[in-house]
Amino acid sequence: MGSTFQLYSLLNNSVHAYIVYMHIDTRTALKEHAFNTIRSVAVIPTANAVSEPDYSEYPIPYDGYGKYCHPLDFDGIMLVKLLAKNTHKLEKVTKYINKKESNIACQETLVGELKERLDSVMDDGNGSGIAELESEFIKQNGILEQLKEQLERLFERHSNRYKKDVGLRSALAEYFAEHGMSGEMTTDDEPNLYSYPGFKKCFDYFYNRS
Repeated sequence: MGSTFQLYSLLNNSVHAYIVYMHIDTRTALKEHAFNTIRSVAVIPTANAVSEPDYSEYPIPYDGYGKYCHPLDFDGIMLVKLLAKNTHKLEKVTKYINKKESNIACQETLVGELKERLDSVMDDGNGSGIAELESEFIKQNGILEQLKEQLERLFERHSNRYKKDVGLRSALAEYFAEHGMSGEMTTDDEPNLYSYPGFKKCFDYFYNRS
């Protein structure tokens, strides 16, 4: 039982360590990927980042977003849109992980109790009920292994979403710097995107529609 919890803890710690490593190692590549994604959506002339955009130069979708995302231009809006949608998906995966971890904890308790009952019956030398207990133990232990495999896949999804989140936030910080927009820094010396003009309202608009 103890070794099972140790193995699970080791897996969890390894995944989180991997996420931190990828945060550092893939930052530049992901920023380039984020901008390439935007360029592949459409090639639109860039509006002035400070003055009110000329909506007639943009397709209808930009016109619709402008009142929520001014003073961002098309590239900025698409970056915020991608970040908002990815953030929503990242949060959903995190909830799935928490729920799966809770299910695993309950299942581990059940399997442990069955193991103790099975050991007790076998120690008594009474063969009555052993076959049934063994069958139930194998069944519940199989369910536990399936839950752990599902959790491992969720960790992988979370890692991918997290890496994308890091890349998009870096790309947005670079976008704001290139457009002369100033903002605050967090305690981790990272750009506080919510402090930049137009970001919060634009982000909330897309996040609430994800």
